[in-house]
Amino acid sequence: MKERTQLTSPQVEVRAQHVTVISETVDVAATSVGVKAVDVNVEAPHTGIKALNVTVDAPLSTFTGDVTVMKKLTWLGGMAGSGGVGNSAVITGNVNVLGNVNASGSVMDSGGNSNHHSH
Repeated sequence: MKERTQLTSPQVEVRAQHVTVISETVDVAATSVGVKAVDVNVEAPHTGIKALNVTVDAPLSTFTGDVTVMKKLTWLGGMAGSGGVGNSAVITGNVNVLGNVNASGSVMDSGGNSNHHSH
């Protein structure tokens, strides 16, 4: 059994119904890598993406677990949501609003003051 096999060529094409690679590690060094598939699945205890810019171009994206954003979250197309603690959104820290706030219910502070009545 060979210890190592090296393939050097300006272009390599593999045509097969099924290709299996079993290895402790697989390294790919390329200027550009393209993957065209009907379905791509990645299963791993940890998956990382490190890039200067990442664009996800999809009409709908779904995350089935908690999502943490370590830096500023910016959105441009509005925001909608539901759920949270006791079916309400929870924000820790101050909130600044540039514009109007519309509420279908009352607005209360910790002192019992509302948009309808103050103590």
